[in-house]
Amino acid sequence: MDDAPRKTFAKIEKCIELLEDHRNKLQDSVTKTAQGEEIRSLMTLRGFKFAIAGMRTVLHMVDCRDKAIFAACVIRPVYEVAIKILWAAPQEHGCDILRNESARQALTLIRETEGDPQITAMVEKMKQHLESLLNEKTASGDVIAKKLPQMQEMLDEIDTQDKSTEFAESHRMWRSQYGTIYKVLCGPSHADPLDIGADYDRHWPTIEIASVLATHALLMVFLIVTIPNQKALKDQVTQLENRMDELFGA
Repeated sequence: MDDAPRKTFAKIEKCIELLEDHRNKLQDSVTKTAQGEEIRSLMTLRGFKFAIAGMRTVLHMVDCRDKAIFAACVIRPVYEVAIKILWAAPQEHGCDILRNESARQALTLIRETEGDPQITAMVEKMKQHLESLLNEKTASGDVIAKKLPQMQEMLDEIDTQDKSTEFAESHRMWRSQYGTIYKVLCGPSHADPLDIGADYDRHWPTIEIASVLATHALLMVFLIVTIPNQKALKDQVTQLENRMDELFGA
Protein backbone atom coordinates (compact mmCIF):
# COMPACT_ATOMS: atom_id res chain seq x y z
CA MET A 1 0.00 0.00 0.00
CA ASP A 2 1.36 3.45 -0.93
CA ASP A 3 1.84 6.18 1.68
CA ALA A 4 -1.26 8.23 0.77
CA PRO A 5 -3.75 5.34 1.00
CA ARG A 6 -2.02 4.03 4.15
CA LYS A 7 -2.42 7.42 5.87
CA THR A 8 -6.05 7.63 4.76
CA PHE A 9 -6.71 4.09 6.04
CA ALA A 10 -5.40 4.96 9.51
CA LYS A 11 -7.44 8.15 9.78
CA ILE A 12 -10.68 6.51 8.62
CA GLU A 13 -10.20 3.64 11.06
CA LYS A 14 -10.06 6.22 13.86
CA CYS A 15 -13.18 7.91 12.49
CA ILE A 16 -15.07 4.61 12.49
CA GLU A 17 -13.97 3.88 16.04
CA LEU A 18 -15.30 7.26 17.23
CA LEU A 19 -18.54 6.91 15.29
CA GLU A 20 -19.23 3.38 16.52
CA ASP A 21 -18.68 4.39 20.13
CA HIS A 22 -21.09 7.31 19.88
CA ARG A 23 -23.59 5.36 17.76
CA ASN A 24 -23.90 2.80 20.57
CA LYS A 25 -24.48 5.55 23.11
CA LEU A 26 -27.04 7.16 20.83
CA GLN A 27 -28.82 3.85 20.30
CA ASP A 28 -29.24 3.55 24.06
CA SER A 29 -30.67 7.06 24.31
CA VAL A 30 -33.16 6.78 21.43
CA THR A 31 -35.62 4.71 23.46
CA LYS A 32 -35.53 7.36 26.20
CA THR A 33 -36.13 10.27 23.85
CA ALA A 34 -39.16 12.52 24.23
CA GLN A 35 -41.80 12.13 21.53
CA GLY A 36 -41.13 15.56 20.01
CA GLU A 37 -37.45 14.79 19.56
CA GLU A 38 -37.87 11.29 18.13
CA ILE A 39 -37.30 12.13 14.46
CA ARG A 40 -34.10 14.01 15.27
CA SER A 41 -32.63 11.14 17.27
CA LEU A 42 -33.62 8.53 14.70
CA MET A 43 -32.29 10.56 11.78
CA THR A 44 -29.01 11.12 13.64
CA LEU A 45 -28.75 7.40 14.30
CA ARG A 46 -29.31 6.67 10.61
CA GLY A 47 -26.60 9.19 9.75
CA PHE A 48 -24.13 7.42 12.02
CA LYS A 49 -24.93 4.01 10.53
CA PHE A 50 -24.65 5.35 6.98
CA ALA A 51 -21.31 7.04 7.68
CA ILE A 52 -19.83 3.93 9.29
CA ALA A 53 -20.95 1.74 6.38
CA GLY A 54 -19.57 4.22 3.85
CA MET A 55 -16.21 4.53 5.56
CA ARG A 56 -15.90 0.76 5.88
CA THR A 57 -16.50 0.53 2.15
CA VAL A 58 -13.70 3.03 1.53
CA LEU A 59 -11.32 0.93 3.66
CA HIS A 60 -11.75 -1.88 1.15
CA MET A 61 -10.59 0.45 -1.62
CA VAL A 62 -7.33 1.73 -0.21
CA ASP A 63 -5.19 -1.14 -1.44
CA CYS A 64 -4.97 0.33 -4.94
CA ARG A 65 -4.60 3.92 -6.11
CA ASP A 66 -6.88 3.29 -9.10
CA LYS A 67 -9.78 2.92 -6.69
CA ALA A 68 -9.38 6.39 -5.17
CA ILE A 69 -11.81 8.00 -7.58
CA PHE A 70 -14.47 5.45 -6.63
CA ALA A 71 -13.73 5.91 -2.93
CA ALA A 72 -14.39 9.63 -3.48
CA CYS A 73 -17.83 8.73 -4.87
CA VAL A 74 -18.56 6.78 -1.68
CA ILE A 75 -17.34 9.40 0.77
CA ARG A 76 -19.19 12.31 -0.84
CA PRO A 77 -22.69 11.22 0.35
CA VAL A 78 -21.22 10.39 3.77
CA TYR A 79 -19.97 13.95 4.07
CA GLU A 80 -23.20 15.32 2.62
CA VAL A 81 -25.52 13.50 5.02
CA ALA A 82 -23.38 14.56 7.98
CA ILE A 83 -23.63 18.22 6.95
CA LYS A 84 -27.39 17.97 6.35
CA ILE A 85 -28.00 16.53 9.82
CA LEU A 86 -25.68 19.09 11.44
CA TRP A 87 -27.68 21.81 9.70
CA ALA A 88 -30.99 20.31 10.82
CA ALA A 89 -30.27 19.30 14.41
CA PRO A 90 -30.08 22.70 16.15
CA GLN A 91 -33.17 24.23 14.58
CA GLU A 92 -36.85 23.69 15.14
CA HIS A 93 -38.32 21.14 12.71
CA GLY A 94 -34.95 20.85 10.93
CA CYS A 95 -35.18 17.08 10.55
CA ASP A 96 -38.79 17.38 9.40
CA ILE A 97 -37.50 19.65 6.64
CA LEU A 98 -34.98 16.98 5.65
CA ARG A 99 -37.69 14.33 5.59
CA ASN A 100 -40.06 16.54 3.62
CA GLU A 101 -37.40 17.23 1.00
CA SER A 102 -37.04 13.49 0.41
CA ALA A 103 -40.81 13.17 0.17
CA ARG A 104 -40.98 16.10 -2.26
CA GLN A 105 -38.32 14.60 -4.54
CA ALA A 106 -40.03 11.21 -4.49
CA LEU A 107 -43.36 12.82 -5.41
CA THR A 108 -41.72 14.59 -8.33
CA LEU A 109 -40.49 11.25 -9.68
CA ILE A 110 -43.91 9.65 -9.20
CA ARG A 111 -45.68 12.46 -11.02
CA GLU A 112 -43.33 12.04 -13.96
CA THR A 113 -44.64 8.47 -14.38
CA GLU A 114 -48.35 9.25 -14.06
CA GLY A 115 -48.93 8.71 -17.77
CA ASP A 116 -48.08 5.01 -17.36
CA PRO A 117 -51.17 3.24 -15.87
CA GLN A 118 -49.17 0.25 -14.58
CA ILE A 119 -46.68 2.37 -12.69
CA THR A 120 -49.34 4.82 -11.47
CA ALA A 121 -51.41 2.06 -9.91
CA MET A 122 -48.34 0.58 -8.24
CA VAL A 123 -47.21 3.80 -6.57
CA GLU A 124 -50.56 5.41 -5.75
CA LYS A 125 -50.42 4.29 -2.12
CA MET A 126 -46.89 5.60 -1.80
CA LYS A 127 -47.97 8.90 -3.32
CA GLN A 128 -50.72 9.29 -0.73
CA HIS A 129 -48.26 8.60 2.09
CA LEU A 130 -45.77 11.15 0.77
CA GLU A 131 -48.46 13.79 0.38
CA SER A 132 -49.62 13.17 3.96
CA LEU A 133 -46.06 13.78 5.18
CA LEU A 134 -45.89 17.09 3.36
CA ASN A 135 -49.27 18.13 4.78
CA GLU A 136 -48.44 17.03 8.33
CA LYS A 137 -48.88 19.82 10.86
CA THR A 138 -46.71 20.80 13.79
CA ALA A 139 -47.96 21.02 17.38
CA SER A 140 -48.87 24.66 16.71
CA GLY A 141 -51.03 23.61 13.75
CA ASP A 142 -48.73 24.85 11.00
CA VAL A 143 -47.56 23.00 7.92
CA ILE A 144 -43.76 23.04 7.54
CA ALA A 145 -43.30 25.06 4.37
CA LYS A 146 -39.56 25.72 4.57
CA LYS A 147 -37.55 23.88 1.94
CA LEU A 148 -34.11 22.37 2.31
CA PRO A 149 -31.40 24.79 1.16
CA GLN A 150 -28.60 23.85 -1.23
CA MET A 151 -25.34 22.55 0.21
CA GLN A 152 -23.55 25.90 -0.02
CA GLU A 153 -26.43 27.64 1.78
CA MET A 154 -26.42 24.96 4.49
CA LEU A 155 -22.70 25.41 5.10
CA ASP A 156 -23.19 29.18 5.19
CA GLU A 157 -25.93 28.80 7.80
CA ILE A 158 -23.86 26.39 9.91
CA ASP A 159 -20.98 28.83 9.68
CA THR A 160 -23.16 31.70 10.88
CA GLN A 161 -24.72 29.66 13.70
CA ASP A 162 -21.31 28.49 14.85
CA LYS A 163 -19.95 32.03 15.01
CA SER A 164 -22.97 33.33 16.91
CA THR A 165 -22.93 30.70 19.69
CA GLU A 166 -20.88 30.52 22.85
CA PHE A 167 -18.89 27.78 21.13
CA ALA A 168 -17.14 30.23 18.84
CA GLU A 169 -13.77 28.75 19.77
CA SER A 170 -14.84 25.56 17.99
CA HIS A 171 -15.45 27.42 14.73
CA ARG A 172 -14.06 25.48 11.74
CA MET A 173 -15.07 27.69 8.83
CA TRP A 174 -17.76 25.40 7.45
CA ARG A 175 -18.42 27.77 4.56
CA SER A 176 -15.00 27.11 3.01
CA GLN A 177 -15.71 23.38 2.82
CA TYR A 178 -18.07 23.87 -0.11
CA GLY A 179 -15.24 24.62 -2.51
CA THR A 180 -12.41 22.73 -0.85
CA ILE A 181 -14.26 19.50 -0.04
CA TYR A 182 -17.78 19.15 -1.43
CA LYS A 183 -17.17 20.45 -4.95
CA VAL A 184 -13.91 18.51 -5.21
CA LEU A 185 -15.82 15.30 -4.40
CA CYS A 186 -18.54 16.21 -6.89
CA GLY A 187 -16.07 15.80 -9.77
CA PRO A 188 -15.60 12.03 -9.38
CA SER A 189 -19.27 11.55 -8.43
CA HIS A 190 -20.44 13.25 -11.64
CA ALA A 191 -17.75 11.58 -13.79
CA ASP A 192 -16.19 14.92 -14.66
CA PRO A 193 -13.87 14.33 -17.66
CA LEU A 194 -11.07 16.18 -15.88
CA ASP A 195 -11.34 13.85 -12.91
CA ILE A 196 -11.69 10.53 -14.68
CA GLY A 197 -8.63 11.25 -16.79
CA ALA A 198 -6.45 12.57 -13.97
CA ASP A 199 -4.14 11.00 -11.43
CA TYR A 200 -6.56 9.07 -9.22
CA ASP A 201 -4.12 9.01 -6.31
CA ARG A 202 -4.63 12.73 -5.73
CA HIS A 203 -8.09 12.07 -4.30
CA TRP A 204 -6.86 10.32 -1.15
CA PRO A 205 -6.14 13.52 0.87
CA THR A 206 -9.62 14.90 0.13
CA ILE A 207 -11.22 11.57 1.05
CA GLU A 208 -9.31 11.58 4.31
CA ILE A 209 -10.26 15.16 5.24
CA ALA A 210 -13.91 14.65 4.23
CA SER A 211 -14.07 11.58 6.49
CA VAL A 212 -12.72 13.52 9.45
CA LEU A 213 -15.04 16.48 8.83
CA ALA A 214 -18.07 14.18 8.49
CA THR A 215 -17.10 12.51 11.77
CA HIS A 216 -16.73 15.90 13.43
CA ALA A 217 -20.14 17.02 12.17
CA LEU A 218 -21.91 13.88 13.39
CA LEU A 219 -20.25 14.00 16.80
CA MET A 220 -21.39 17.61 17.12
CA VAL A 221 -24.92 16.43 16.34
CA PHE A 222 -24.59 13.71 18.98
CA LEU A 223 -23.77 16.36 21.58
CA ILE A 224 -26.65 18.62 20.47
CA VAL A 225 -29.13 15.73 20.63
CA THR A 226 -28.03 14.19 23.92
CA ILE A 227 -26.95 17.15 26.11
CA PRO A 228 -29.67 19.73 26.88
CA ASN A 229 -27.62 21.58 29.51
CA GLN A 230 -25.64 24.37 27.83
CA LYS A 231 -22.72 24.39 30.26
CA ALA A 232 -22.30 20.63 30.01
CA LEU A 233 -22.61 20.92 26.23
CA LYS A 234 -19.86 23.53 26.10
CA ASP A 235 -17.54 21.32 28.16
CA GLN A 236 -18.18 18.37 25.87
CA VAL A 237 -17.66 20.49 22.75
CA THR A 238 -14.23 21.48 24.09
CA GLN A 239 -13.33 17.84 24.66
CA LEU A 240 -14.56 16.93 21.19
CA GLU A 241 -12.45 19.67 19.61
CA ASN A 242 -9.36 18.35 21.39
CA ARG A 243 -10.11 14.83 20.15
CA MET A 244 -10.65 16.01 16.60
CA ASP A 245 -7.40 17.99 16.70
CA GLU A 246 -5.63 14.77 17.63
CA LEU A 247 -7.33 13.02 14.74
CA PHE A 248 -6.30 15.71 12.28
CA GLY A 249 -2.73 15.83 13.49
CA ALA A 250 -2.08 12.12 13.95
